[in-house]
Amino acid sequence: MKRIIFTLVLISLGLVLNATKMTETITEPDTLTIGTPIDFVIRFSPPVDSAFVEVPDTLTTFDVIGNLPLYEADKLSGIKMILTPFETGQLPFPSINVMTWDEEILEQHQTRHQYFMVRTVLPDSGAVLVDISEPVTVRLNFWDYLLIISSIALLVLIIWGITKIPRKDVNKPKYEKPEVIIPAWKTALESLEELKSKQLIEKGDYLSYYFELSSILRWFIEDNFGINAAEMTTYEINDALSDLEVEVRPEIKNYLLNCDMKKYAKQIPTMEEADSSYYWLHKYLTEVKQIELSKIEDSESKEGKNV
Repeated sequence: MKRIIFTLVLISLGLVLNATKMTETITEPDTLTIGTPIDFVIRFSPPVDSAFVEVPDTLTTFDVIGNLPLYEADKLSGIKMILTPFETGQLPFPSINVMTWDEEILEQHQTRHQYFMVRTVLPDSGAVLVDISEPVTVRLNFWDYLLIISSIALLVLIIWGITKIPRKDVNKPKYEKPEVIIPAWKTALESLEELKSKQLIEKGDYLSYYFELSSILRWFIEDNFGINAAEMTTYEINDALSDLEVEVRPEIKNYLLNCDMKKYAKQIPTMEEADSSYYWLHKYLTEVKQIELSKIEDSESKEGKNV
């Protein structure tokens, strides 16, 4: 029994020692203004075969103008990102997903949340403002005064006339057209039908196909459950759905992880797997649709009985 425990400890220790470690280095200039580049270097120890950095599509305060791989002895030792801010103030840079592959072993890492203080662009301190010319004294004649007085009199007359116009239907209630709210499941099903019409599977573009499947489900989760799913990782979405006690949370997590593997690990699925991914999402959205329509019918039935 002791030998078995000792062997398991050695195996666990070997896995920990062989795991890829990720470190972050930020080189920020002394004065950071709009457009000033920031070096954000992510290093891997030991070096890996390949890596992918997932930058959120909704990132609007920064622009990633460089994504340079760093090699050491023919292996990827790090990635250098060059960021430029678009706005001023204390800007947050979100945590981003980093996936590494080494000897066909996939590992997922996350960077830390960062904050940058971006200042406005200041004018040259040596510049001196000089008047173009001396101030000119304005001298008014009789016609100038007459024009000013006539304009004031006309303005007073217009105001008096407006106040004397009888108001019509002041107390009449105004009926506004109610705002039409499109259900989240309807938007998602329409997007799914549009994806099907593109025939990406037939064209062999599986990367775009699974990227759009993942986006449709993420936007549905954001609209239906009120969480910022478009900017969250799969594990963050899983935690948020767990807090909301969503019953299909495990299925959603597995579906998004499967899409991630197809997008980032570039696994080529079979036609049956691609069709299965489409029909699972279509079935899930259809079930949500039926549940919500049933709730509406029950509510209308209760209101009719109360009347």
